[in-house]
Amino acid sequence: MSEPTVAEMAEIILSCLHREYPNHVSLLLRDDEGLAPPRELYPAFFGSFDWHSSVHGHWSLARAIRVDAGEEIVPRAREALRASLTREKCAGERRVLEERPGFECPYGLAWLLLLGAELEQLGSPLAAEAAALEPVVQVARRSVLAYLDRLTHPVRSGQHDQSAFGLGLALDAARIRGDEELTRAVEETALRLHAEDRDAPLHFEPSNHDFLSPAFAAAELISRILPAEEFSDWLARALPGIPTESDAGWFPPIDCPDPSHGHLSHRIGLNLSRAWMLEAVTDALPAADSRRPALAAAASRHRARGLAEVDPRHYAGAHWLGTFAIHLLTGRSRGPRPN
Repeated sequence: MSEPTVAEMAEIILSCLHREYPNHVSLLLRDDEGLAPPRELYPAFFGSFDWHSSVHGHWSLARAIRVDAGEEIVPRAREALRASLTREKCAGERRVLEERPGFECPYGLAWLLLLGAELEQLGSPLAAEAAALEPVVQVARRSVLAYLDRLTHPVRSGQHDQSAFGLGLALDAARIRGDEELTRAVEETALRLHAEDRDAPLHFEPSNHDFLSPAFAAAELISRILPAEEFSDWLARALPGIPTESDAGWFPPIDCPDPSHGHLSHRIGLNLSRAWMLEAVTDALPAADSRRPALAAAASRHRARGLAEVDPRHYAGAHWLGTFAIHLLTGRSRGPRPN
């Protein structure tokens, strides 16, 4: 079976991006006036079931435009972004982030930073939208920097509050934009939290509702920072159980018993995110490293399973899995590596 295309995944995202209901609204109520429909609470990012899924859905469309997903998708993706990212709507989003500095940190804010970076790379076709969003991105940047200052221990969960994945997205965004302060802050935090990682309990993964691997998210993050030989040594300490030959049974994909269930559909996302993390870790190792075949084989299995299970019929997964598929299909995690 052939892999789905970026265009097919973008089609799913377009069907969800401005769908207001059902909606999981995250609120801190101080009075009755805080209650309002999602479109009033979050003028730009009200669709796709929740705020962070809307943000990374917008990133996915920007990414689809950048990789030229085809004439059936690119004009519609551009118009969807223009409809969302007006000055008025972005001003509303800025107020939300200024009033709630811990809102959606790190997961949603890191995706927002990456959306800003993707729009900057697009340039003139969406320059007005990038300019409208920039004040929101700057508020998010300040919140992420404050988060890094307070992050004394890693959050090793397999869901939104995981610290390693958010740091990886923020680092990508910072490097794309040449943001030396944020780059340095993320790199220093990552090494402070993970340089001494040892014997990660890979056999404890996954928890039932995970969509991220705690162990491989940390490995992918560190692979962005250390040169190949140093990363090879770090990986030997952090994940000593990786086979030195291709083993078709090592680290298998996870089954999803019910793709229509909100939490169980996370398992499809886990296969997708594991795939790109395993690919990135493989690429970061020296060419002669004996662990590469096993890592690559595991990546291939996860990739095939995850991409095959993205299904537009189940909104529980459709509202976000397209983003993870586009992240994988476009090699988003295979950015510049240290020398």
